[in-house]
Amino acid sequence: MRKFSAPRRVILILLAAAVLFSCMAAVSAADGDEQWGWFTALAGENQWDLRHGKAVVSMDNGKLDALLYSSADQDAVLVAEIKGEIAGDRIKATMTRMDAGDHIRKFVGTYSKNELREAIQLSELDNPMGMVVGIVRECQ
Repeated sequence: MRKFSAPRRVILILLAAAVLFSCMAAVSAADGDEQWGWFTALAGENQWDLRHGKAVVSMDNGKLDALLYSSADQDAVLVAEIKGEIAGDRIKATMTRMDAGDHIRKFVGTYSKNELREAIQLSELDNPMGMVVGIVRECQ
């Protein structure tokens, strides 16, 4: 596996943070219900493949289950399922993508919550230029 220099890792982290914050700004509550939004960024040749939509997230007894849908409307299509374990603020998870003949991807990441929002940030394990996932919701 190719090792990436510190500046490239910093650029990847900054890109993920920028996309996450733009998704946070776009997420709003509908009819008073809390709603999760998500994005994925996957490195390609000289470009990033960015996707986003709504999510149904469950976190209970150290377990994470998230269903990622293609959009926020009634015609939304299930794009991916994330299952994992949360220990403190650390997450280990796997993703199965429904819309691709893709392998099961392994992730590590963090969970954070403050008075304004909850956020899940994941990056593909052992692949610094692999997929990055952000899931966020505004707190009511």
